[in-house]
Amino acid sequence: MMAKFYEGRCYFEAAKPIDYIDGDPPAKLNTDLLKKSIAAFQEVSKRYSDANFLPCVNNGLYQDFPERITQVEAALMDEAQSQEMLGNYDAARNCYMRIPENSEFYEQAQLQLENLQ
Repeated sequence: MMAKFYEGRCYFEAAKPIDYIDGDPPAKLNTDLLKKSIAAFQEVSKRYSDANFLPCVNNGLYQDFPERITQVEAALMDEAQSQEMLGNYDAARNCYMRIPENSEFYEQAQLQLENLQ
């Protein structure tokens, strides 16, 4: 999970040119790398979400681990940011809305949602 998460972060960072400032037009970004970033973050959230991971835990295939939920939520936040940078605001909104109220990222996700509207 961590390897896939950091793969997404590496693509995300590599997609931004050195002189990139938040809010710059998407034309300055390497959109192919951002798309790879999104794919990596989506894989983290898909494989390790409660819906997909816990049934395997309950069947004795895996053991749960405390970092799982935080990393899934961080992947959702990073995917949302990548989606925003590509101008995919509905996809970004969807990611932010999937952050639960008990998450350390909840307030940040709510703020980002407000800024999208």
